[in-house]
Amino acid sequence: MVIQCKRFNSNPVSEPDINQFLGAMNKYQADYGVFITNSRFTNKAREAAREGTPITLIDGNDLIRLVIKYELYITPVTTYVLDGFYTED
Repeated sequence: MVIQCKRFNSNPVSEPDINQFLGAMNKYQADYGVFITNSRFTNKAREAAREGTPITLIDGNDLIRLVIKYELYITPVTTYVLDGFYTED
């Protein structure tokens, strides 16, 4: 298994990034890959990941869901919203 993580400020992960990852997987004779980013994947990147060797793609939204699901480095809090009686004149 090969895992790669990319941190981008605004750019999505593109097809060339996935192709480079596939090259690394081939180099290390990996049967499976996981590509993780805090950003998102372009449609072409998703298509490239579906071809050939299995790759799991985890984008920023997936990361958030996983952090919440497994409560990693977070402390759940309860929030209460006041009804209209408080803000009415």
